[in-house]
Amino acid sequence: MPRDLPDYNHPPLVEVVLSVQFDELIEFSLPHFGLLWQKKYRSQFPRTEIHPPLNISTERFGVRSSSRPVVKLEMLEPPPLPRLWMLNDESGGLIQIQTNRIAYNWRKTRGEYPHYETIRPKFELALREFCSFVEEENLGNVTPNQCEITYVNHIERHGVWEHHGQVEKVFNFWSHSQHATGLPNTPENVTFSINYILPSPTGIPRGRLHVSMKPVFTRDNAEPLFELKLTVRGYPGDQSPRDCLDFMDQGHNSIVRGFTAITTPAMHDAWGRKQ
Repeated sequence: MPRDLPDYNHPPLVEVVLSVQFDELIEFSLPHFGLLWQKKYRSQFPRTEIHPPLNISTERFGVRSSSRPVVKLEMLEPPPLPRLWMLNDESGGLIQIQTNRIAYNWRKTRGEYPHYETIRPKFELALREFCSFVEEENLGNVTPNQCEITYVNHIERHGVWEHHGQVEKVFNFWSHSQHATGLPNTPENVTFSINYILPSPTGIPRGRLHVSMKPVFTRDNAEPLFELKLTVRGYPGDQSPRDCLDFMDQGHNSIVRGFTAITTPAMHDAWGRKQ
C-alpha cells in the first residue's frame, strides 16, 4: 500500500471482488468445471455452488449508442454454461469461474478486513491456476479484455447519523437546505450513482470509477445502513496477467482515495482513520 494512501482501523468493508473478463473460451465445456475444481481448487475451496453467468461488462469511450431500431432473428441456441462458485467458508474466500470470467471475492465472515495486500496474492494465484488449467487442457488462450475491482461497504450509524435522510452526515458532497430548495423537509432516503473517467498518461481513457449508494437495512434487526459500492473497470493494456494486476493496483488506489474523498471526517473518526 502506498504510504500516503488513507487507511482505517475499522473500515466498513463487507466485500472485495477482483475480476478479469476474457474472450470466450469456446472449447470450455460443462465437464471442465468439475475437472478444474478437482485439479486446482478443491483442497482450498471445498464447497461449490452453481449460479447463472454474469453478463459481459465493457467500458466504452467515444461511442454513442444508436437510437435506430435493431432487428434480431431469434435462433435456437443452447443455454449458456453456468458460473461455478468455489467457497472457503472459514476464510470468506470465493472463486467464481465462467467461460469468459474469473473472480476472487473476499466476504466478511468474522474479524476485520485483511487489507488489499492479503487479497491480491490470492486472486493472482487463482488466476494463474486457471490459466495453467486452460493450457493443460488445450482449451485456447486466456485473453483478458476487461479488469474490475469492486469494494462494497455497509456504513453503520456509529452515532453520527440516525436515518437514511441524513446523507450529508456521511457524504460530504451532499447538502440539503429546506429554505434554499423549497422542499418540504429532509428527504426520507437518497440513492445516487456517479461515474468518473480515470485519467491516463496517454490521454486515452482506460477505465472508469463507478460510485453508487443505496439505503438498506440489516437482516437481523432492521438497522439502517448505507450500502456504498465503488468499482473500477477498464481495459488491461497488454492483456497479460501482470498488466491485469497492475490495473487492479491502480484501481485499488482510486477506490481508497475516492472513498475517503466523498465521506465525511466524522465518519473517518468513527472508522479510526490512521492517515
